[in-house]
Amino acid sequence: MFCLGRLRLLPEEPLEQIYSLKPSLIVPLFQKNRVNGILLLGERMDLGGGTTFDDYDKKQILSISSLASMAINNASLLERSSTDMMTRLKLKYYFFNQLTDRLDLAVTQGLPVGVIMFDIDHFKNFNDTYGHTCGDYVLITVAKIIKNSIRTQDMASRYGGEEFTVMLPNTLKEDAMQVAERIRTNIESALFNYENKQMRVTISGGVSVFDVEKNPVSSAKEFVEQADKALYVSKTSGRNRITFADKKIINSAVKTEN
Repeated sequence: MFCLGRLRLLPEEPLEQIYSLKPSLIVPLFQKNRVNGILLLGERMDLGGGTTFDDYDKKQILSISSLASMAINNASLLERSSTDMMTRLKLKYYFFNQLTDRLDLAVTQGLPVGVIMFDIDHFKNFNDTYGHTCGDYVLITVAKIIKNSIRTQDMASRYGGEEFTVMLPNTLKEDAMQVAERIRTNIESALFNYENKQMRVTISGGVSVFDVEKNPVSSAKEFVEQADKALYVSKTSGRNRITFADKKIINSAVKTEN
C-alpha cells in the first residue's frame, strides 16, 4: 500500500504522524530542491520475491515519485493561477471556464444551473473612511462568509473589485434564491471589526437560473449578464436585497451607470 500527499506537520511532532503509519519505505517528493510531498509505502506483497524492496523496486519507485512530484507541483501551479490571492476565491476567467462546461453538461442532461452575482454596498466608503487596508479586510471577510455559506460542489469567485459570483450546479430558482438570501443575511449579521471599529456591511445580489425550456441561455457571458441586471435592480431599489432575473429584467434595456 502507499500514501501520496503533502503532509503539514506541527513543529513539536515532526515525524510522529509518519511513523504511526509504520511505513516500510519513505520517499520524499522533490521539486526544485523543495519537498512538496511524501510517498509512504507499506510492506511489499510477497509474490515470490519476498516482502522487502530490492534495488529494482526502489529504482521504479523513484521514477514514480519523480512523476508524482511533478503532478503535485502542476496542481499547485493551477491552483495558484486560478485563485485570487487576497480572497482565496476563484478568478473570473476560471469561473467562466467552469460555468461554460457546466452549461454544456446542463444542456445535454436537462439540469438547471444557478448563478448569483453580489456587490458590496457602498464599498468605496470603507476605502475612503478607513483606508484601503480596511477595504481589503472587508473583501476578505465577505469572501470567507460567501465560501462558508455554499456547498462544496458550488463555486465562488471574485468577479472583480467588490463583485463576487457564485455558481450553483443542479439548482432551481427557489433554492438559488434561498442560497443568495442566506449569504446576504449572514453578511448583514456578521460582526466586522477593523482596528477596534465595528462596521456594518451589506451586499446586494442578483440571481439567474439556466433552464433548457424557460431560460436556455446561449453562453456563460449572457448568463452572468442576466444576474448582473438583477443585481442592478437590487442596487437601484435600495440595496441590501436579492432580485431574481425574471423575463422582464432579462429583456430590459442595457443598464446605465448608477
